[in-house]
Amino acid sequence: MSPVEERVASLETNVENLKEDISEIRSDVKEVHSRITTTTREIVEKIEDSTASIKHDATTQHQSLSDQMHKIDNRVGVLEKWRFMIVGGAIVLGYVIGHSDLFTKFFN
Repeated sequence: MSPVEERVASLETNVENLKEDISEIRSDVKEVHSRITTTTREIVEKIEDSTASIKHDATTQHQSLSDQMHKIDNRVGVLEKWRFMIVGGAIVLGYVIGHSDLFTKFFN
């Protein structure tokens, strides 16, 4: 075999090796792309699950606080009614004590 033929054969071998290497690289790139896609999908799903969980927890907490505020509002309403009754009774009692001479004249 002549030196030119040997060199051509060597170059052909190198080209074939490069083709195999390129094929492997393409396969690796496809695998990496697939893994990135899968990982991205999993991350998005976890974020959506976390968001749904946080939303549910916030809604539950808001409802609980709303219920507690409603109970407190009812209790304050009852206390305000009693306060007005006591103030009204004190006014009447003060009037009666202040006008006790009228009261004694009235019952005599």
